[in-house]
Amino acid sequence: MTGQIADLGLRKLRVARAVALVALLLLGLGPGPADARVESRLFPHFKDETGVVRLAQVVALASRQMIVDAGNSHSLLLATGIPDDYLGDGRIAIARVYCCGGSTEESEAIWVFVPPGATAEIGDVIEVRMGRSPDEFGPGTVNSLMTVRQRGEMTGLGSCRWLPDDPYLRLRILYCDDIELQGWVRQNAFLRDMWYKPATTLAPVSPDGDAAPTATAAVAAVAILVLIDPSLQSSVRDAAAASTPPLLVMFEGEPAAENYVHRLGLHFASVVDRSRQRRNREGAGSAGLMGWMLGSITPWSCPTTHTLTGVVTNRAGEELGKLAVQRVQKRVGTMLACGDVERPNDDIVRELLAEFLEKLGQQKIIPQPIADD
Repeated sequence: MTGQIADLGLRKLRVARAVALVALLLLGLGPGPADARVESRLFPHFKDETGVVRLAQVVALASRQMIVDAGNSHSLLLATGIPDDYLGDGRIAIARVYCCGGSTEESEAIWVFVPPGATAEIGDVIEVRMGRSPDEFGPGTVNSLMTVRQRGEMTGLGSCRWLPDDPYLRLRILYCDDIELQGWVRQNAFLRDMWYKPATTLAPVSPDGDAAPTATAAVAAVAILVLIDPSLQSSVRDAAAASTPPLLVMFEGEPAAENYVHRLGLHFASVVDRSRQRRNREGAGSAGLMGWMLGSITPWSCPTTHTLTGVVTNRAGEELGKLAVQRVQKRVGTMLACGDVERPNDDIVRELLAEFLEKLGQQKIIPQPIADD
């Protein structure tokens, strides 16, 4: 805790230095990514980081003028399909992935696109979906903000912190309590030491003819507050990132959740068809004890219909639209009974979410974002 408090005391000094560097970085005059691995900090420093989610801390925010004056970086943003109108004040964040001090903190810093509808402030700990570098198959996808994990004012008090807990050490990495239980893993190598969540989307395009991602995939165009059982939040976040356009999702209780103007309430329901078992039980009565015993161990079909229903509302509570998707699962019980189902298994959850979000985009129930002035 002593280290956390000291870190809080040093944060203003480091942030001031970062703000002084932001113009140099955006103009391409500051130190570039180590070994010139890619041409811009808008993309992952290493290709095998494509699509992974990693933690970073915002140290500066670019103004609209800085973005426009950035030359090559501005052109790269437009090439990936992000409308120029989206590139207002604060729409590009400079974020550090190592702390504290030294050339590595600056050289390994990343640039992050902050989609309309989302906000990031200096000091925030954020989750970043790393992009895909431009190549012969397409213009690439820029690094994008997924969610604010912890607001800057919680530095030293919240669940996220720099480790080891010594503010005078360099090459410290971000960690948030229990992320390993949420599917995050640690990679421990020189200049590759980090906690990350493996990629589920934005995989590099293969040279065997797979279609390149569309330019619109670069824009996390819709931000929305999702109301759902906490145990399903990770599946929702992955499905949202893979949707077209990607959804930037937030859940109740998370920082900045109150900033979202659209809400999506999701509910799973499972209904087991026991009609065959009812008929079998009626016939088993005349078969005596042996009939009941055989019926209790003989496998029998228990088709189960899983339904995902979602209702979209605005901040005023007005309903904007409602959708439902279904899957029938071929479950097996006995001739006389079917077990209860609390919710679909993980595979069916992912399938239903993917279909639901696809239909949500097709029907345009959620209005597209209004660009910043």
